[in-house]
Amino acid sequence: MTFGFAPSSAASMSTSADLSAASANPLTRMLEPAEWAAAGIPLLRNPREVVSGLHARHRPRPTTAIVAVLDADERLRASASFTRRSAPADGWMFRNSLLAQLRRVIPHDLRRRTPVRTAVLLYCREGDARWTEEDGAWMWGLRDACTLHGLRCGAYI
Repeated sequence: MTFGFAPSSAASMSTSADLSAASANPLTRMLEPAEWAAAGIPLLRNPREVVSGLHARHRPRPTTAIVAVLDADERLRASASFTRRSAPADGWMFRNSLLAQLRRVIPHDLRRRTPVRTAVLLYCREGDARWTEEDGAWMWGLRDACTLHGLRCGAYI
């Protein structure tokens, strides 16, 4: 005996097919600059200090990503750097790489009601300073990794 509405099997199959197709499309796993701005991600109070500190600590080269965790006073609590693999830009892969690095350097904050630490991402790449789809994939990956690790999503630099 069933109660309520039961969708047809054809409708549920097409919905699950649409969802799996969307998750398989890397373009759905990236953020546009307008989406990033609308998310209300806080700006750094002193970005020059954060960038110079991370640069001095990690000495990045092109295709190097540095994920850093800052406390409420924007003091560095942990950081890790890694080199991006030569594969198409995919937010899911970037998220997994960021999560692996975060898990390696700092415990998660999932038991807290609200995040007290902020993760920021510094990505070094060649080319001009304009936004690229790769930037959008990194933004998506950072936002998702922060959610899964219990951190506040911070700046993408």
